[in-house]
Amino acid sequence: MKTPFTIHHLLSFILYSLVFAGCAPTVHINTPEPLKVDISMKVDVYQRGDLGGAAARKLSEDESKALRRRDDRSGEIWAMKNDGAVIEGKNGYLEAQTKSGWDPTHVNKLAAEENSDRRILYEFEAKESARPVAVIEEEAGKRLRQQAYGRKPEAK
Repeated sequence: MKTPFTIHHLLSFILYSLVFAGCAPTVHINTPEPLKVDISMKVDVYQRGDLGGAAARKLSEDESKALRRRDDRSGEIWAMKNDGAVIEGKNGYLEAQTKSGWDPTHVNKLAAEENSDRRILYEFEAKESARPVAVIEEEAGKRLRQQAYGRKPEAK
């Protein structure tokens, strides 16, 4: 036979509820001092050729188009770098990596387009500075790897 619900049961329930509610811990979500964020930034300024008081060289139409295309795809390129779908090679060009989550065909296509535009810019810079394209590619590779990975490139 079941015992009927009495006032005694009700009072016991209320008492236990109050005891457990009073034991709830208080969580403070503040800090004694403000949070400090340490930001370091590197700014590279490049000057093409010796201007000698003359106006800067005007970019060719091919260079301008290559720069615009690179700018248009830069967000997706950075996303692929962050996900490991592409890496910056030592020669200044992107290298596609096998990575799940990215369509390999799309990654290869975008990397090839980016590398083609980089090649255009490297060739113009080599011509302007009277240096071999290979030297320009190597310098760009070091700079791009440092920008992408936040560290100095390995010494040879």
